[in-house]
Amino acid sequence: MTHAASSSTSLGAAFSPLSALLRAEDAFKLKSIINSAANFNRFELVDRLAKSMSEGKRVQAYVLNAALTEKGIPPVFRYPDFYPSADDVNQKNDLFMADMQWLERTCSFHVKKIRFARYRDMFTPILTRFCNATDYVFYEGRRPAWRIVASLALEEDMQHDCMWLRSEPVKKKHDVIINYGEDVKRALEDDLARVVRSTTFTEDDAKSSLERRYALWVCSQMTSGSPTDTARRYELMTGHSITRYVAFDQLKKIKLVTKKIGI
Repeated sequence: MTHAASSSTSLGAAFSPLSALLRAEDAFKLKSIINSAANFNRFELVDRLAKSMSEGKRVQAYVLNAALTEKGIPPVFRYPDFYPSADDVNQKNDLFMADMQWLERTCSFHVKKIRFARYRDMFTPILTRFCNATDYVFYEGRRPAWRIVASLALEEDMQHDCMWLRSEPVKKKHDVIINYGEDVKRALEDDLARVVRSTTFTEDDAKSSLERRYALWVCSQMTSGSPTDTARRYELMTGHSITRYVAFDQLKKIKLVTKKIGI
């Protein structure tokens, strides 16, 4: 994979807009690199994204985010074991740009619901215009995520696709995943440990069941428990499709386990 030029930033550094780094790139070359990156599988892209972000390679991370958008993977599912705290203004800026890139590509229909022209201007595939508009809206990090969400009139489902653009109620739902995820996973693992292993339910089957149920629990936190919506999010998260009936059955089992631990 060929990477675009990148720039590093350390936590606590002064604000350095990602747009300035992107403007220094040749837009056509950048698009070509993104298209090439999109040929890699989602798991490799996710691994590379986490590494790029941890190393402060911001343009490289932008390319990988753009490639994941091309593959239809929303920002929320690009960090399975890496939850950016976004305490640093530059990281907030990068996450914001990735969220908007996703919304621009997948929610163009939403533009009509946005009152303010400068916010509507972010819904453009032209990089220079996109950068100009996102710079205005981000306001050097002084405009909080919830205020941008309100000005964009983002529906809850759209916010759940994002990594940074979340209202406080949506943010709290994701905090539950972060704060209680390991407890839920252990409880699900303990529950599956009670199932007798056999030729029809091996240890490998138990591991697969654990991964599936945990992923379904995560997705259910973003959907108010709807089996149909949970099944749709599960496919986005894992790349594997399940029916709403399978989701309904699994969610019942998951609920029995999480109820025991008070979640």
